[in-house]
Amino acid sequence: LMFKWDERVRNYMVSEVLGKEEGLNYVYIGNVPGHPYENTYCPRCGALLIKRYSFDVVSYHITAENKCPECGQCIPICSKFGGIKIPQDNIVE
Repeated sequence: LMFKWDERVRNYMVSEVLGKEEGLNYVYIGNVPGHPYENTYCPRCGALLIKRYSFDVVSYHITAENKCPECGQCIPICSKFGGIKIPQDNIVE
C-alpha cells in the first residue's frame, strides 16, 4: 500500500473509530492514498459504497434511488458519480 503507518495516520484511524462510535455513519480518512478508511461503507451491512484512491472515485456502488445495492439502506448523498474511473492496474497495493 502507498500510505505510511505514521503517527498522523494512526490519529486519523482513531478519529474515524471515535466518529463512528459517536453515531457518525460516513466517516472516512482523506489524503492517505490506499488506506481502507478512505472509502465509504454502508452503515447497515458494511458493503463498500464508494471506493476512493487519493482524490479520485474509483468505483461507486449506490443505486439510482440512493440505496445500498446489498441491503437497501437509504444512503443520504447529494451528488451522483460523474467522474472517470481509473483502471485498477493504476492502483499500487
